[in-house]
Amino acid sequence: PSNSRELISRLILRHIHGNDLDKRALEVAKVNIWLEAIKLAPSEFRFDRLPSKVEHILPDLQMNFGNGDSLVGLPENLTIEMLSKNHRDDIIQLYNLRDKYLENPTNPELVKKIEEIKNVLRKELNEKFEKYLKEKSIPLEIFNETKPFHWVLEFWFIYFDSLSELHSDKGFDVVIGNPPWIQSKFMKVEQKEWFKFTFKSMKKQYDIFNGFVEKGVTLLKHEGLLGFILPNRFVMNPDYQPFRKYLLENVSIIEITDLGEEIFEDVEMPSLILIIQKENSSERRLSNSIRIRLTNSQLFQRHLFSREYTKLQESFYKESGQLFTIYAPISSSNIISKIEAN
Repeated sequence: PSNSRELISRLILRHIHGNDLDKRALEVAKVNIWLEAIKLAPSEFRFDRLPSKVEHILPDLQMNFGNGDSLVGLPENLTIEMLSKNHRDDIIQLYNLRDKYLENPTNPELVKKIEEIKNVLRKELNEKFEKYLKEKSIPLEIFNETKPFHWVLEFWFIYFDSLSELHSDKGFDVVIGNPPWIQSKFMKVEQKEWFKFTFKSMKKQYDIFNGFVEKGVTLLKHEGLLGFILPNRFVMNPDYQPFRKYLLENVSIIEITDLGEEIFEDVEMPSLILIIQKENSSERRLSNSIRIRLTNSQLFQRHLFSREYTKLQESFYKESGQLFTIYAPISSSNIISKIEAN
């Protein structure tokens, strides 16, 4: 890059991506990113500093921010199969257009051409997805009442290289977010059928955030990181055992930070921050040490609980129902730490 504006634009375009069903949320996100970019180099993001015949000073983020239902779409393996078999030339063309835009992020025509190609492929994938639902006897309402999102197409560069070959370690490095909190008892019947069929963690009593965590893990590279803010009801509620089991069998839990109540306006449900790392090795998962932090002042001011301590992930496996027993009294946590140290 020849200046700070080009450097900042390329960093944003290469490394920040997202998706939301709400278009307004996407527009707010784009504006916030643009504002932060301008703050980093205010003198560079001025129209009088642009080369002649250039009319766009801020990067076009259309290919970085998708608009669709993150949990509804053709499974990744089937999307990869279709694109690899029938659309290798399209993937190569998409790659070339993206590379050209990264080199010159003041030319939005390149982004328009990308969108034109993707629109054709989206239509074909939607048709394949509808057929898939019929084959699996899943109600078509799940297709008609939302906007399916095909992750492999929308972020093709995460899955394929410039020659349309599949990456050996496909996926994102980091996934962060604040997913919706909706318990299964408030969902429509067709939603429940789709979720139960698609997600291992969405059985018995569950919440839609289960699916977002599972999808996020699926989208990660090996050893990629995920950080979400979630309601804390899953840690000790027996009904969430399938979700806890999924976590224990697929990730190393890096940190659980309990935030207590009223973190969001008009939301009384206690919440926590969950940070996890995708891990294929069961040995590494079992030996992983979890950092547990309690920020609810009432708990440790009464000298009932430790403010911060570590716990082996293996201990959660051994709990009845794989309960995440993070609320350890001080005496118990001290004993546990000594046992684990030896």
